[in-house]
Amino acid sequence: MGIKNLWSLNVDEAILSEKIGKELGKEYQVFFPVNSQLKDIDLIIYNLKTQKTKSIQVKGSRTYVPKRSEAKKLENSRTSWNVIKSESIFSPTNEIDFFIFVLHQEDMKSSSRQIIQNYIVIPIKDFRNITKNEKEMRKTGHYHYSFATLKKKAIEVNNTKNKGIDFSKYLNNFDLLKL
Repeated sequence: MGIKNLWSLNVDEAILSEKIGKELGKEYQVFFPVNSQLKDIDLIIYNLKTQKTKSIQVKGSRTYVPKRSEAKKLENSRTSWNVIKSESIFSPTNEIDFFIFVLHQEDMKSSSRQIIQNYIVIPIKDFRNITKNEKEMRKTGHYHYSFATLKKKAIEVNNTKNKGIDFSKYLNNFDLLKL
């Protein structure tokens, strides 16, 4: 007999919930659907003062270790990788306000290797525009995103129509969620 995930919560959503709470403070609460009826909505943030809400789609990444030739081009930055269906971006079942990428990235600079998290917090309108104008969809109907981060800079480098897409203004920018 298999065990069913009745709570519909995954690790990336739990990590992000805690981070949002720390970043936005007690004025905000984070809720998650207790079942999978709200397809495409992973978290909802609620401002206790204004009583406004925003819905969030969470995308956890895989760590990605670049080849030596790639590492030189990426200035030894931390990298991660996501795959997203086109429908999740352009025609979700329920309307979402934000995509948040939880970037799990290997920290190669410390003596003991660690996985750290960075976050790309992007309004859905911006994400759709960037994807439509600067990304190439794969034959499978998916988009691949590889984020390279270094200090306060984030560049998307996978299947771009240009050299790279600058996501730096969305890197760890939780102020965008304020209602």
